[in-house]
Amino acid sequence: MSTPQHFLIAGATGRQGGAVVSALLTHSDFEIDPNRVWAITRDAAGASCQRLISKWPGINIVAGDLNTPHALFEQLGNHILSQTAVFLAQAHGPTELSDAKGFIDAAATHGAAYFVYSSVDRGGRKLSDADPSYCKTFSDKFYIEQHLKSVATQKGMGYTIIRPTWFADNAHWGFPGKLCMTGWKVWMKGKRMQVATTTDIGRWAVEGLVRPDKTGIRNEALSVASEELSFQEIDLIFKRKTGKGVPVTFEWFTILMIWLVKDLNTMFRFIDERPYGADLPWLKERLEPATVTQWVDTIQF
Repeated sequence: MSTPQHFLIAGATGRQGGAVVSALLTHSDFEIDPNRVWAITRDAAGASCQRLISKWPGINIVAGDLNTPHALFEQLGNHILSQTAVFLAQAHGPTELSDAKGFIDAAATHGAAYFVYSSVDRGGRKLSDADPSYCKTFSDKFYIEQHLKSVATQKGMGYTIIRPTWFADNAHWGFPGKLCMTGWKVWMKGKRMQVATTTDIGRWAVEGLVRPDKTGIRNEALSVASEELSFQEIDLIFKRKTGKGVPVTFEWFTILMIWLVKDLNTMFRFIDERPYGADLPWLKERLEPATVTQWVDTIQF
């Protein structure tokens, strides 16, 4: 099967999409020109988009929203779409499921060659394949996975589903990140968990976009993690590297929010009950992971 020549990245100014763009354009095994990358953004004039253009001169900007997916694909042109691999990652929200299904349908209708979807691990391969979970933050992604598999099979579009574990980047994500890290510390009592850096999420997404057969992930789903750490261990890494611990917020406020906000409550309860299930040795055999220590070295504080 031919290698895609163009790459359409949803959320290219966000954490995961930005990591995919960086991994595509800095890979040591192949060279991709920025003019072959198409970055979807809601605000082409915004500061985040301008930083992307400044960092990667020549990158193509696709302005629009996931809720009007056909308009996004039409900006590429029919002569490009059959050679295009697509990446999608989304934050949880009320339109996540409908937006993703519409975007997947549009990709297949317009003849995209390949689709990489970033979902979430729900306890390893077998459980993630079978159990949506009682947490809507996770179950929506399960139903998106199912839709992608069905559409891809019907339309002959290749796909890879990556399922990240807990984001290391929650430790550097403003107030939402502080809430997550404090929840790990107090609600889950700092338990050891598999942690994924966005660097590794980006690298595995690129394996799917560019060469899925090399690592055996064509038409497959895989859980992605970088290493396993406790809250105390990641806090120590931050102290050693930055002189300060992991950013957190008030413990009483975090507990209150987890009790009051249903999505937060079910998410933390589910993660606390069911361990993440990425196969760390399998992942390491194929891609040397970017550790949290290495990731902290890349942060601009």
